[in-house]
Amino acid sequence: DVVQPGRAFGYVENKDKLYWEGLARCVELGLVKEVGVSNYGSRSLTECYNFLQARGIKLASNQIHLSLLARKQGNLDTLATANELGIVTLAYYPLARGLLTSSVRTKKNSALQHYIQGGTGIIGFSEKNRIQIPQGGVLPLIDALESIGFKYDRTASQVALNWIISKGAIPIVGVTNQKYLLDAAGALDWRLSSNDIAFLEQTSDSLGFEFRGTFFKRTDSKFVGYGVESWSLCD
Repeated sequence: DVVQPGRAFGYVENKDKLYWEGLARCVELGLVKEVGVSNYGSRSLTECYNFLQARGIKLASNQIHLSLLARKQGNLDTLATANELGIVTLAYYPLARGLLTSSVRTKKNSALQHYIQGGTGIIGFSEKNRIQIPQGGVLPLIDALESIGFKYDRTASQVALNWIISKGAIPIVGVTNQKYLLDAAGALDWRLSSNDIAFLEQTSDSLGFEFRGTFFKRTDSKFVGYGVESWSLCD
């Protein structure tokens, strides 16, 4: 059993230690076996780890946005810190809401269309939340995933998930039917080579963008009852 609250709750400048105290008490009272956090960057993760360790409690996990299209906004730095401290990283949006699958080739009139083929996307109300995706969008990375998948007899999505596993994290995959479940399972029990990983990362870098979500599904914020809750891994 793991209790794992979100990064922040409400308009209070810093309540982290209050939450960490609550997590510690949950373990000490025997309410849960493990505790984790969500959307903590390297600094916050280290501070929380030290706070709990002083109480004799291990920080089990940190859930963050991580994929081949989400590496540069503190994602990999946070993962490295977690690996060093022995904290499990759980990766949400591991397939970038389906962008890292071959099915994008046939998607039409999707909220992800600008990511797929290039163009202007809107992920918020203000002008700064308009993003410009170069022509061709994510398709060069799909080509790379499929090329490597052919070598291992795996699908593009299995290769994308295996990249996460190879980096030392656990992908959280949403599955709605048996087909998707079996596809996700195909990412297990094998590993990409270091050359494969380098090729995928270089291809991702060449795209010139990362996945930041869609209008109502941002990767760094969410609508809640009191407004918009935001977070950053670059803390």
